[in-house]
Formats: sequence, C-alpha cells, structure tokens
Amino acid sequence: MSLFLTLLSYGTALLLVAAVSFYAYFLYSYTYWSKKGVPYLEPKFPYGNCTSLFAKAKGYSVGMVDSCYKKMREQGWKVGGFFTVARPTLLVLDPEYVRDILVKDFSNFVDRGFYYVKHDKTTENLFVVDEINWKNIRTKLTPTFTTGKMKMMFPLITHACGQMTKFMEQLAEKKQDIDIRECLAMFTTDVIVSCALGLDSNCFTDKESKFRNIGKSYFSFKDVLLAAKVSLMNYAPELAVQLGIPSLKKEQRQFFVNIIGSTVDYRRKNNVRREDFLQLMINLLDQPKDAPNHLTFDQVIAQVSIFFVAGFETSSSTMTFALYELAKHQELQDRLRDEINTALNDKKELTYESINEMQYLQQVIDETLRLYPVVSNLQRKCVQDYTFKNSNMVVEKGVTCVIPIFSIQRDPEFFKDPLMFDPDRFSPENKNNIVPYSNLPFGEGPRNCIGLRFGYMQSKIGIIEIIRRFKLTISPSTKMPIQIDPDFFILQPLETLYLQAAPISSSSSRAFLCRGQPYIILSEPIKMSLFLTLLSYGTALLLVAAVSFYAYFLYSYTYWSKKGVPYLEPKFPYGNCTSLFAKVRGYSVGVVDSCYKKMREQGWKVGGFFTIARPTLLVLDPEYVRDVLVKDFSNFVDRGFYYFKHDKISENLFVMDETNWKNIRIKLTPTFTTGKMKMMFPLITHACGQMTKFMEQLVEKKQDIDLRECLAMFTTDVIVSCAFGLNSNCFTDKENKFRNIGKSFFSFKDVLLAAKVSLMNYAPELALQLGIPSMKKEQRQFFVNIIGSTIDYRRKNNVRREDFLQLMINLLDQPKDAPNHLTFDQVIAQVGIFFVAGFETSSSTMTFALYELAKHPELQDRLRDEINTALNDKKELTYESINEMKYLQQVIDETLRLYPVVSNLQRKCVKDYTFKNSNMVVEKGVTCVIPIFSIQRDPEFFKDPLTFDPDRFSPENKNNIVPYSNLPFGEGPRNCIGLRFGYMQSKIGIIEIIRRFKLTISPSTKMPIQIDPDYFILQSRETLYLQAAPI
Repeated sequence: MSLFLTLLSYGTALLLVAAVSFYAYFLYSYTYWSKKGVPYLEPKFPYGNCTSLFAKAKGYSVGMVDSCYKKMREQGWKVGGFFTVARPTLLVLDPEYVRDILVKDFSNFVDRGFYYVKHDKTTENLFVVDEINWKNIRTKLTPTFTTGKMKMMFPLITHACGQMTKFMEQLAEKKQDIDIRECLAMFTTDVIVSCALGLDSNCFTDKESKFRNIGKSYFSFKDVLLAAKVSLMNYAPELAVQLGIPSLKKEQRQFFVNIIGSTVDYRRKNNVRREDFLQLMINLLDQPKDAPNHLTFDQVIAQVSIFFVAGFETSSSTMTFALYELAKHQELQDRLRDEINTALNDKKELTYESINEMQYLQQVIDETLRLYPVVSNLQRKCVQDYTFKNSNMVVEKGVTCVIPIFSIQRDPEFFKDPLMFDPDRFSPENKNNIVPYSNLPFGEGPRNCIGLRFGYMQSKIGIIEIIRRFKLTISPSTKMPIQIDPDFFILQPLETLYLQAAPISSSSSRAFLCRGQPYIILSEPIKMSLFLTLLSYGTALLLVAAVSFYAYFLYSYTYWSKKGVPYLEPKFPYGNCTSLFAKVRGYSVGVVDSCYKKMREQGWKVGGFFTIARPTLLVLDPEYVRDVLVKDFSNFVDRGFYYFKHDKISENLFVMDETNWKNIRIKLTPTFTTGKMKMMFPLITHACGQMTKFMEQLVEKKQDIDLRECLAMFTTDVIVSCAFGLNSNCFTDKENKFRNIGKSFFSFKDVLLAAKVSLMNYAPELALQLGIPSMKKEQRQFFVNIIGSTIDYRRKNNVRREDFLQLMINLLDQPKDAPNHLTFDQVIAQVGIFFVAGFETSSSTMTFALYELAKHPELQDRLRDEINTALNDKKELTYESINEMKYLQQVIDETLRLYPVVSNLQRKCVKDYTFKNSNMVVEKGVTCVIPIFSIQRDPEFFKDPLTFDPDRFSPENKNNIVPYSNLPFGEGPRNCIGLRFGYMQSKIGIIEIIRRFKLTISPSTKMPIQIDPDYFILQSRETLYLQAAPI
C-alpha cells in the first residue's frame, strides 16, 4: 500500500505546489515587457494573449499572430510584446526593423529558435540548426540549388506533371470534382521523391503510397501524445531535451532511415549515379570524416527529410491558392493561358528557359505568395542583447522575435486593397513601388529559403501544365468565401477546395515556390492550436484541480468532527500519514500502528483518522471488534477492497462484495474439509522433500539460507501442485515461471501500477469507469493460459485429481443455470487468489516461526523433542501425527500473534450502524480497520507482548486470552477460508526442517529484525539469513 499512497500523496502535494508555482511564474512572466519599457498587449492567465484560445487561434499560428498585429497597428507600434501562454515574444511590425533583424543586424538574430535535439543528428536539418552549425550545412547544400542543378531536375518534374494531368483528365471525363490540394500534394510528392531520392512514389496510381502517407503524417495532429510532446518542445524546450524528445516521430525517422539507407546501398553496389539531391548527399557522405564538407548518415537523413517535407507541402499549398484565384477570376486565367501558349508557340515540351520567359506567370505566383504566404510568419531568436535603432528598447538574448509576414502582406498601409488578388502589383512597372521588406514570402537575408529556385520551378511547371490543358472553375461543393485555418503555422484553407476542370486544346501554367521550404519543417509543421490548447488547458485545469483538491481535503477533514467521533488531527495533504515521507503509508502496518498507539493513549475505543482525504474508522476495542466481525456482521459484510465487477477474473472470494461473496464461499468450502486436507497431504510432503534436499545442498556448501525465499519456493511448489496438479520445480528451475509470477504480486516498482492501485483505493469510481483490472495483464494471461491448458488436458485425457482445480472443474461443468455453476473467468479468479494467498501467507508465517526458534534454541529443542516423540522414529509424516503435536500448534499460534501475516482487517459498512452504548454512527460506505498487529502486541492484552512465548497458547493459558484480541485468520462468516490448509502446510514445513536441522541465526542477518512498515502483508525489512546444521 505504501507505494500506492505515496504516489497519490506526492501527486497531491506536488499538484498544489505546481499550481501555485505555475500561477506565480505566470504572473511574474507577465511583468516582463513592462520592466523592459516595451509596449505590450495585456495578457490573461493562463493563455497570455491567445484571447481567442477557445476559438482556435493560438500559438504562432496565423490567427493568433494576426490578431496581435491588428491590435498593435491600431496603437501605431513599430514593435510590441505579447505572450503565448507565459512566453514573452516580440512582434516586429515595422519593415525597417524587419530589415534590421533579417539582414542588417543578422548576426544578432542568427537562430530561428526552433526546437531540436542537438545530440540527435537526424533532427539537425538546415531549417532548425542554431548559429553554430547552420552556415556550415548551408554551404554544403547550396550546390544543390544552382541553375545547373535545376536544369538537371527539370525533366523529373515534367514527368511527374504528366502523371498529374493524366489523373485530372480521368476525373474530368467522369465529371468529378478535383480536390485540388490533395491532387497537387500527390504531384509534389512524386516530384520530391524523384528529385530527392531517385525513386518513384506513384501517388496517382497507388492510393496507399507510403511516401504520400508519411507526408500526411507531418500534418496530422490528432495524436494527443504528439500534441503534448510538441507543447514541451515549444514551451519547455530544456525539459524536452532532457527527456530526449525527437523532432521526428519514430515512424518518420525509421521510414527515412530505411529508404535512404537502402537507396544509398543500391547505388554504391551497382555504381549508380543520378543528378539529384540524394546524390549530392552521398557525395558529402563519402567525404573523409575529417573533411570540412563531410556529412554523417544521420545528417543526411535530416537534410533529405526536410527537403521532402518542405518541397511537397509548400509548393502544393501555393499552387492550390493560385489555381483557386485563377478559377475565381476567369479573365486572369485566360490572360495567363494566353501567355503560356504564346511562350510555347504550340510546342508540347516545356523547357527551363521557356518557363522563365513567362512574366505574368511570375506575377501570379508572387501575388499568390503575398496574399497566401505559405509560412505565415518568420521567427528569429536573439543570440546577443540588441537595441533597436533610434530607441531604448533592448531585446535580450534568448527572446523570440516574430515577423508577421501574413499580416504585413495584407496590411492596407503597404498594399492597396490587400485582399484583392491582383498580379499586376508585381508587374515590372509596379513592383518597385512595393515598400522594402513588406513582402517576404521566402524570408530574406542569409537564412532565407535555400530552395527558392526549386520551389518556383516546381510550382511554375505544375500551373503551366494545368492551365494549358484545362479550363478551371470553382465547384459548387466549395464553401465560399474560403476561410484560412487560423490554427496552422503553414497556411491552408479551413475547408476542402474543389475545382472543376474542362479539357481545352492548349493551356498555360504558373507556379509557386518551395515557399518556406525551411519554414515548413518548423518543428514538424505544427498545428499550434492543439499544442497550445494542451498546455493552456493543462495549466488552467492544474490550478482548478489544485484549488478543488485543497478545498475537498479541508472539507473531508471535518468529517469526524461532524459525526462526534474522536479523531486524530490530519495534516494536508496526507491526512494522518504523518510519516509519509519516511515510508509509513496507507493501511500498512506502520501507519495503522502509529494511529493505534496515539488513540490508546487517549483511551478511545474507536477513533477516526485520514489516509489522504479518506475518513477511516480504527476499531480498537475487542468488544467492538466482535460486533463488527460477528454479532453485527450483516452491517459489515463487505471487505471494501476494489474489484472490477464487470471483469469476472477479479471477482475472487477475498474482494467481492455483499452481493456475491456468500454464494462463492459456499461453492469453495468443500475444498477445505478434513477429507480434502488428507488428500492433499502427500502433495505437500513431496514438495517438502524437495525443500529439505535443497537445504542439505546449501549446508554442504556452508552457505547461508535466505529463509523467506526458500520457504516461498516450497509453498509455491505446494500451491502449484495442490491447485493445478502441476510441478513447478522451484528448487531446480531458477527462472521458474510460477515463482516469478508469484513475486510479481508483491513487486511495486512499477509506477504505472502504483498509479492504478492508487486509483483503485482512493478513486474507485474513476477506476471502474476506466475499467482498470485488479490483475496485471501478464498475471491474468498467465492464469488464463495455465488453467485453460490444464483443464483441456484433463478433459481430453479423462484425468481427475483430488486438488483445488478439480473442484473448480466440477463447478465449471455444472449446467449454466445450476446454483453451483462457475464460469471460466470465475475459476481463474478463485485459483488466482488461492495461489497468491496460499504461498505468501504460509511462507511468511514459517519464516518468522523458524527465525524465533533459531533465536531461542531452548524452544527449538523442545519442539524437536515433541516431533521426535510423536513420530517415534518413523520417517513418514501422517495427517494424524501432525495434529498430535500441541507445542507445534502453540509455536505457530504465537508466531501468528507476534507476526500476523495480514497486519489489519478491513470491513466496509454497508448500512448505517451505531455502536452499542454510544451515539457514534458509522455511515454506509465508511471503512473500518481492525488493527490486529497492534492489538496482538498491546500489553493490555498480552503481557510482555514482544517476547516470543508459545506457552501463551498452552491448554491452561489460552483460555485467559481476551476474546477477539487475537485474530490472525480473522473471525466470523468472512474469516480465512483456507485456515486448515494454511496450518497444515506450515506445520509440515516446520516439522521437516526442525527434525533434520539445527537452526542458528547467520551473522549476515541484521539484528534485531525490523518489520517493513510500508506493507499490508507483514514481512521483514531486511533479508533473514539462517544457518542449518544436519542432525
């Protein structure tokens, strides 16, 4: 229980601390711009200036930045501060300041400021690399985009364009609308795959093209985990780096590793060379490692992946908007088609030179990029403190500057009628009138878009071949006017754009560009809204949750005072677990014993306490214990443990509630009769023989015995034999699957498991809604497989054994409507609990018993004498002989008093109850804890309680024990059903060891032993080592 409660308690405390810290941090962050003397938009907690957060205008997306720009322009600011969440950011509105950042004072703003993991070279692409590496990589890549290289790649683009126009012709014949954005994305994917990798992606013929699918994955943000990761990259990059979060998704990274690796291998083995981007990369890869131009394989992956993403998305976006505007303005479409036909002069083949002669095509693309810049804003990070000219405004190192090119390029101060599509703005006579740095579709300065030439060429060819062949009109299916999706950093329409195409004899075209090839990679083109939503909702909910938690806790802590029940004063957030951080938690022995002692000092018969915020009643008085367990049992039928009622595998006798427990108990009771015990007796003695043989081997080697592990292997062998009719062979198989699965039930190192069990204990309703099972998946599957295969074997081979599983099979084979019928899942549940309870409880009892006998040689000798007398030199034990050994019974009873396996009993009140001779009402739903460990060590009930004295349970003394002060197996209708089996197994184990070995405590054992306060099941904190000498 300790780990579970720790998780919840730490979580609660940390939640409050985190919420207060977050709030304080946000308020402090919001003073940033005022301290710097920079005009700024007033932020609102917790999302800063994302005032349209819940309307999906967030992050550095077009919607959020454009909203800030308009507010600042109204104030006449040249620059202005704003906040995305708590991150101070500078918006640069004035074109002269834009020039200073991008060109004149570029050395102060070298970085783009996007996240990447520097130790992961596959993320070190030209778009994101910082000031240290960008120039080196750009120098290496520049030769790819020379005029000569463009001419070499020209035929690859025209070939891909032929596939696209054929596809459009097929749709036109069927009179189907064209999803123009998807059509162009398939074209640009074919182009990039051919130019970058020298491969055919066949997007128009293969609807499941792996290249198209991987391309789409860069712009799919339905994955909440991805949203969380990118939010970390943007708003907590240091933490993201520490966590090693990659910029590429795992499947994207592996895709490029496989594709590039296999292509490079093929070219090398077959001496193939192609004039494409990958060949340039191979040339750099083949440079000596110490050569300045050398690139590693991971760096090659980084550059190829950015070329792929930037190349297909940016050009397809530009062509989409260009063709939409041309379809909307037929006169402009006709004018462009005329230019194309004139330039080609009825030639079918395009040439690199001919497309560059088309002046109006260039104007169409330039106007498209003004009205619809692919990347809506540029981002630069200040790398050294900077002061804007003619001002005292200092931009500190580390601050991000955003240049809102979408907003500037639609500002009527710079472009008359800015929302009108007018290519003549860029005619030779007009373009010189454009305010410098007010139109920056590819950025500007040393870090402008390296793929500008390629982007223009690809877009021009695509537009030419479509316009020369088809007359485009807007389909009625397209919602007009189109809306820009405000959530994206990359510009795209909110709804699908459908066009209709009618074939014509000749056509013309026009193009777009790689628009921000660099920009598109951004940080895996981000739908910023989802990421910011996650962080903003998280922050707000964190605060709400913390305040709600605190209020809920304070309210909960008034529970016992309202009921008039004496109680221990709780402390937020861990209630009465005052030693929480010293690992005393939950209903573990430590926390319950601590509460018991404090209440006993006050003379209380019952007392309230709190674990976390859960009110719990501790029942100290043996008479009240009797009432709860026996006299008024009907009020306390439930044990109150979590189980998932819809999962029958978790419906075992130990946990099930008042509705079902009695029916199951009646079915299982025949397993534990005297007759059944006698039948299982030989199975236990056989397993005991394996244990003593193992101990003899250790003795011969003069090795210490890890007593608890040795006895756990013995009891595992016993239970597997008695429950399944199988041999587990724990003493010969060190990787025994049964022993390992047994250990897993008592291993709590798994934090996810801790979280689940905390939910089961403290928020069971939520756990039920989430469908959390009581068993781990591997435990459940283990029992399903073992039990299923064993039952099948017995049925097929007509095998019957006198064991627990056979009883289950008998009940399983009953007609489904018979009262005794059990389902297969219910069988698994009962066998599972029999396995766990049977091996752990008995091994724990024997461990402590043998430890005390080793510690007290006189008691050990007395017991050995009784054993020898009872057996009268016979080698074989019998069921009758073990029951004649009265002192053995006393030894086990005293062990269970001093070391009860289960440290406390738990009962849940199922209907309101008033304790006799009091007005204290226990409400339905309240858990009552009976602290048997504490009661059985209380000097009021047992003199010298820490002394191991088996004579307390002698015939003449045991009647003096206060009733209900000794309850190692519980009491009443829901006492331990396996009591007989537990006694028999423990007795046989102790007899066979004591009759064969003289036990002493090893010097390796730390004395005195300490009980681990963290557990509900009693166990020693340190390993108990004994030494054994044959006798």
